[in-house]
Formats: sequence, structure tokens, C-alpha cells
Amino acid sequence: MPIQVVSTGVAFLMVPLKSLELVKKAEMNRPEIRKLLKSLELNAMLVSAPEGFTPEGDIFSRLMDPDNAGEDPYTGSATGCMGSYLYHYGVITNPQMRCEQGHLLAGLEGE
Repeated sequence: MPIQVVSTGVAFLMVPLKSLELVKKAEMNRPEIRKLLKSLELNAMLVSAPEGFTPEGDIFSRLMDPDNAGEDPYTGSATGCMGSYLYHYGVITNPQMRCEQGHLLAGLEGE
């Protein structure tokens, strides 16, 4: 799937990755991400994989916002964009999905 700007009211850059392991390994290079997002007139990007962090999850995501002090544990606006994006490209066929985010923040790795 393409890297693409998606908006359902607030725009985000959708960055799909093939696996949960790649999302776990993603690092935020703040200067480069800031430069990219500024060129697109955006504030953040959502890095996602079409698999859950837990067996119950369908999608796992991480919000990359180079101007935020830390990773956001939950972003409803970006998740709505991601759901629309994944449905559009046929990754999900049911308009309902279980989205997971925040598991990689300090103290939550095992949950």
C-alpha cells in the first residue's frame, strides 16, 4: 500500500509496514520526520501493521510526532484515518476492527 495523506477532519501521513516487528523497530528521526511533515503541512504520521500486538488485535500503530515530547498512547483522530485507509485498500473488509497502540511505552511492553 502507498504512503499517503489521509484526513477524516485532521490529516495524518499513513505509513503502512508489513509486520508488527517492523513497527516495533521503527525509530523517530525527529529532524527528518519534521522536515517531511512540514513539506506536507502535517503534524504527525501513523506507522501501522495489519496485525495486533495481542492476539485480540487487528492493527497495531505508533504515532510519530516529532514535536511531541513522547509517543502518544492513543490517537483517535489518526486511528479513524487509518481505518478508512485500510478499508479503502481492502486490508480490512469489516468496518469494525480492534486497534492497539501504546504497548511500547515504558511499563506497557508486556501488556
